[in-house]
Amino acid sequence: MTTHTSHDAAVLGQTIPFAPEQARDGIFALDRRGRFFYANPRFLEQVGRQASQLHGCPLEELVSARHQDKVRAMLKQLLRGIDYPPIEVDLATTTEGSVPAEIHAWSIREGGRIAGVQGTCRDLRPRHGVHEESLGTTELYNRLFDLTPEAIIITGAGGRVVKANQAAARMFGFETPEAILGRKGVTLYADPTERETIMAQLREHGFAIQPYGRFRRKDGSLGHCSARIQALYDQAGQVLG
Repeated sequence: MTTHTSHDAAVLGQTIPFAPEQARDGIFALDRRGRFFYANPRFLEQVGRQASQLHGCPLEELVSARHQDKVRAMLKQLLRGIDYPPIEVDLATTTEGSVPAEIHAWSIREGGRIAGVQGTCRDLRPRHGVHEESLGTTELYNRLFDLTPEAIIITGAGGRVVKANQAAARMFGFETPEAILGRKGVTLYADPTERETIMAQLREHGFAIQPYGRFRRKDGSLGHCSARIQALYDQAGQVLG
């Protein structure tokens, strides 16, 4: 869960429809053969490649030889529609050799079938800047945003929801993603005090991971989840949401 005032919505709407280009983790999408057809600037920086070099390249070629079987096993399960936990690999780069990274991926479903795999890649080293070039478009990623089975919620700087996907609507018990808009993100936590812990991690690191969390549905019932929360920044480095 990447968890409105009208001002929040206006600012985010002008600068980041979903902001894959501003994400501080690598974001990528693969076709049914496990080959790249989308990558954001951060992922391109992580692997030290141009978009033209990456398009059509198999994911397994971007990790060290000792981790290629691990990647193949993950993709085999995901392309069958079976969830797979995050994996740690040595990411092969053209500039720095192998670097440690965590890949978290899930199936892309379209029309009842598995259309590919989408995921994030978190560099386990300190963070750096990003390349300007991206592989794919914001429009393409917005489509992936709607297709992914993982719940995604974006809040503005004021803490209210400004964007959500269909999976988030299902998870939190709403009929449509639009029904979540304007709600305070803190109301989606089973224990509102957990948000303060997460916010402290965001302020320090720019991201937070909650392996075992609880959330509250619209009807008040509780559910269990794992969550990744990431700060979104404007070009001046200020937090947008």
